[in-house]
Amino acid sequence: MRFFLNGQETPVIVDDYLPCTANGKPCFATCRDGELWVSLLEKAWAKLHGTYARMEGGLPCFAASHLMGVPSESFSHEQMTTQEEVNDFFKTLKLADKKNFIMMAASHG
Repeated sequence: MRFFLNGQETPVIVDDYLPCTANGKPCFATCRDGELWVSLLEKAWAKLHGTYARMEGGLPCFAASHLMGVPSESFSHEQMTTQEEVNDFFKTLKLADKKNFIMMAASHG
């Protein structure tokens, strides 16, 4: 698989051995219909970042830049303290939508 780390294309090679529970089920991400791509993508992501434990949390913009190699931006509601900042945020959303940019939403917690 290939990811982008600091803007540089970075290949990550993984095998199909997955960490499993005692009953043989994968310990981490799975797909309902039994496809392996979800587990293999997660394994490659863990390898890119050093361990499964270092993958906990994060924002979609971080993953997007690593998966697609494109710049990303994150906005926090807490940082918008004035109506002008809120209006600017919605202008940015409208412009991104007009340009068919990929947009994601997430919440902490």
